[in-house]
Amino acid sequence: MILYFSNGLAVRGDTLQRAVLRSDLSPVPMTLEADITSDTETLELLREGGTLSLADGTEFSIVKSEPVTVNASQGDRLISAVRVTALLKSTERVAYVLGRAVILEDTTLAGIYKAVGASISGVLTDITVSRFYAMVGDVPSFQIRQILQEAGGSIRWRSGKLQFLRYRDLVNQPPDLTLSDIGATVTDSGFLERHQIPNFMSLDDTGTVITGAWSKERRVRYTPHKTKLELNNLSRSLVQRQSAKVPYNQSLTAGMTVLVAGEPAPMVVVTAVHTLDGAGDPAQYTKLFLASLEV
Repeated sequence: MILYFSNGLAVRGDTLQRAVLRSDLSPVPMTLEADITSDTETLELLREGGTLSLADGTEFSIVKSEPVTVNASQGDRLISAVRVTALLKSTERVAYVLGRAVILEDTTLAGIYKAVGASISGVLTDITVSRFYAMVGDVPSFQIRQILQEAGGSIRWRSGKLQFLRYRDLVNQPPDLTLSDIGATVTDSGFLERHQIPNFMSLDDTGTVITGAWSKERRVRYTPHKTKLELNNLSRSLVQRQSAKVPYNQSLTAGMTVLVAGEPAPMVVVTAVHTLDGAGDPAQYTKLFLASLEV
């Protein structure tokens, strides 16, 4: 993993003690954490509000910076470093608390992102949003996540742009990667799913109760002003089934599909974590969190 400061200089390999690049199916689709040893000049570049970039030009805005002591020494003293947390710069504003209300009707995802201050260049596949209300003190990412859930899908980061895909389209993609013996950790608990993924109900304009497709016994939650399609979508979720560590591959990103030997269908990568651990001769690996669609 190669990182660059905002002045264009590369972060030297011997100063990059640890770096974790995450790709997620979330309103802020990429984050970066890094421990970097620094001198007086680079210390200023690693303060909150600074920028770090990947080799492909993807920029991250530093939202947290703190001094740490890393697990290494120089002579008889421990090495100090700066630990930074950074968000994808073009989408970072959706994670900030609003200082003004943003109220939109008959808009799009692109319109919402731009209205709250994000600088995205566009959306590869957009959706229409009937209403978006975010009050002073709200964090827009929560409302965006709810809108995506009601639409029955999620967004992923592709070629420097956002792309909306419905859950069924995500899981029906041909596999981007096939894995045989990965020693995956398997997670399976229908008991917890029935508690954590509710069935939903609402009222129509006449006051008649409408429900989603209650295919399983689950907790029930009321939500106002929703159509039957939205109620169905609210109970559709990507549920993590496996996690696996594979050789470092930064091209693997959230929203891709992986076919694991012995599984009947590909699973969706909900999070891809790329880790570089240790300067000089670092350990590098990628960890994939894989999910199937629960309806």
